[in-house]
Amino acid sequence: MNLVSYYTPQGPISDPKQYAPLCDNLPTSLAGLVRLAQGITIHAYWS
Repeated sequence: MNLVSYYTPQGPISDPKQYAPLCDNLPTSLAGLVRLAQGITIHAYWS
């Protein structure tokens, strides 16, 4: 088994199940996902 086929399927914790449609409008590029995560992540010590 190669690394890509091992790491790309959803696991029990990361599977969005019925919420999958909410992921349809997420950025598809790595840079876009990073911008999104940096814009919504709040560290516990920042609050």
